[in-house]
Amino acid sequence: MFVKKDHYSYSFRMLSKLFLIKQGRCCGHKCLMCPYEKMHSGKSNVIRKEVLKQLEKWEKKELINEGIYPAK
Repeated sequence: MFVKKDHYSYSFRMLSKLFLIKQGRCCGHKCLMCPYEKMHSGKSNVIRKEVLKQLEKWEKKELINEGIYPAK
C-alpha cells in the first residue's frame, strides 16, 4: 500500500497479515504480506494454509474473537 505524498514521491507502508486477513479478501494491490490464495489477484478470500499455520496464538485469538478464524 502506498500513500502519495506529493506529485513526485510516494510513501510505502507494509500492512500486517493480520490486518489483511481482517479485510476479508485480497485487494489486488500486491501487498507484501498478502495472506490469500491467488495472491495479488484481487479476487480471493481464501487464506493460504501456511499463513494460518504461522499465526501466533494472540493473532488466532483476535481472529476467533472477531469470528474470522474457526474456534477449535
